Amino acid sequence: MVPGAVKLVLLRHPLHVLRSSHVMAAYQAVNEKWKHIEDNFCQHLAHDGDAWRAQCEFVQTGQDSLLDYLDHDANEQLRLLLAKPRGDVLSLAARQVHEEAMSIVNKVAERLETFVVGLQEDFDASMLLFEKAIGWSREDTLYAKHDPNSHSYHNSRAAEEAKLSWGFDTPREDEIVEKLRRGPYRYHELLYQKGMEIHQKQMRQMLGSKAALDSALITYRAELTAFTSCIHEVLGQRNVCEYQGLVSYSKARPHCARVAQRKASLDSLDLKPACGSECG
Repeated sequence: MVPGAVKLVLLRHPLHVLRSSHVMAAYQAVNEKWKHIEDNFCQHLAHDGDAWRAQCEFVQTGQDSLLDYLDHDANEQLRLLLAKPRGDVLSLAARQVHEEAMSIVNKVAERLETFVVGLQEDFDASMLLFEKAIGWSREDTLYAKHDPNSHSYHNSRAAEEAKLSWGFDTPREDEIVEKLRRGPYRYHELLYQKGMEIHQKQMRQMLGSKAALDSALITYRAELTAFTSCIHEVLGQRNVCEYQGLVSYSKARPHCARVAQRKASLDSLDLKPACGSECG
C-alpha cells in the first residue's frame, strides 16, 4: 500500500457471518436453482442446518474468515493444528494445541492493530470513526437505510427455515455455539474479541467520551433518516445495482447530504426553515 495510507476494516461477529452464509445458501438452493450455484457455501447441505454446520468445508476451514483475510497462511496453520489428535480438553496435548492456536491468534491480532477497526454490530459509530480517521466529509459517510434493492431473503421459506435452525435466544443456540467452539470457530471468536477491544480503544482516542459519542450519533442518525428520505424520493424505483441507477445515486448523494445536514441542524434547534411571503 502507499506509505502512510489509512487501512480500514469492518469486522462482523463470526457467528453472524456463519448464520448469514447459511441463510444465503439455503435461499440459493431453492430460489435460485436456475443459476446452478455450487460453491464453498454448500448449497446442497443448506436444507439441513446441522448437516451444513457439521459438514460444510466453509465452516470447518475458516475460509473467508477474518483470520483468513488478515493472514491466509495463519488460517491454514490453525486448521492443520486443530486437525491433530488432542484427546480430552484437559490433556497436555490439548493444552499445547490451545497455546499454539492462541499464539497464531495473538500474532494476527497485532496485524489488526495497524487498521482502523469498525464493527458491523456498531455500524453507525464505526462510520463516525472512519470519518475521523480518514478525513471524510459527512457526504462520504451517510448511507440510505432500508435499501429496496437489498436481498429479499426474508421472503423465502427456505431462508426462514435456515434462520430458525440456529435457535435464536434459546438453549439450542447455546448448544450450537458450544459445538462450533470445538473447532476453528473458537479462535475466530477470540480474534473478533481482540478486534472489538481495538475498536473500543480507537473510539475513545478519536471520538472522545461516551457522552460525546452519544451526542454525535444522535445527529448522525437524524441525518441518516433525512438522507434516506431524500435518496428514495430522487431515485424512485431505480435499481442501484444497475449502471443507470448507480449513476443516479452518485449524482444524488451531494444534494441529499446537504438536505440531510440542513434538516438535522434545524430539527436540533426545533426550528422550521424561513419561507418568506409564500407562507401566507
